Amino acid sequence: PSMGPATISPQTLARQELTVHAPQVTTLLSRMRITQLQMDALNAQLPAFAEAHGLPNGLAQEEAFFNITCEWVLKYRFPAEVREEGIIAWSDWLMTAEDCPPGSTFNAETLSCSKCLAGQTATGGAACSACKAGR
Repeated sequence: PSMGPATISPQTLARQELTVHAPQVTTLLSRMRITQLQMDALNAQLPAFAEAHGLPNGLAQEEAFFNITCEWVLKYRFPAEVREEGIIAWSDWLMTAEDCPPGSTFNAETLSCSKCLAGQTATGGAACSACKAGR
């Protein structure tokens, strides 16, 4: 029998320390949304994948879910690639420059904000620049 949709909120999936040490992770978790349509589509692919790849029952679900999920990540990264109604692009879950607090700059490689050095400031995740004299 179906257990219905998940009821765990994204905020309960991570330790509080992550907010300080890895805010990009907590940002992703807080924005994560997987629709019922997406879950139904992923679950419907499991038996076919396992059968097509000759996976034994013990490994079938884990192996199939890993591969199907990986395919989903590759397919639905960018909103422009999202063509099916109800499918959300996961790139919307990532931290952006707008998430950086004043006094920090956005690092696109690590998807994180870094504090500006003393005597420098930034807004909106822009590059740090020298503070005006007397400020």
